[in-house]
Amino acid sequence: MKASEVLAVELLSHLVKLHPNSSCKTPEEVIPFIEEAKADIVLHTRREELPSYFESKIKKLAKIRILKVSAENDRVKNKSYSEGVVSKSETYLTIADYEKQEAELLSSLNVHRRCRVVTE
Repeated sequence: MKASEVLAVELLSHLVKLHPNSSCKTPEEVIPFIEEAKADIVLHTRREELPSYFESKIKKLAKIRILKVSAENDRVKNKSYSEGVVSKSETYLTIADYEKQEAELLSSLNVHRRCRVVTE
């Protein structure tokens, strides 16, 4: 298995447990998010390859983006319902909330950025 596939399986098992309504149901659907997250972190940190300790950040960024897609599809902020004396309320994050999480995650990687020297 490739590294992206392993990360996809790990992320999917987490999503199934904690976010059963996410838009991804198979590892094949998660892999593009993993690869995009990895590419964005490579670009942000100005590295050619990422060490293994970046795997948790890759999974976290991919998860944020998967949940963001789900939020775009649902377009729901709050849900409440009750039956008799039992009531339940659910609150969802907005797209702006997910974008803020993405920015914070990438900002936390600034200490790992490398300098790029341009010579003419």
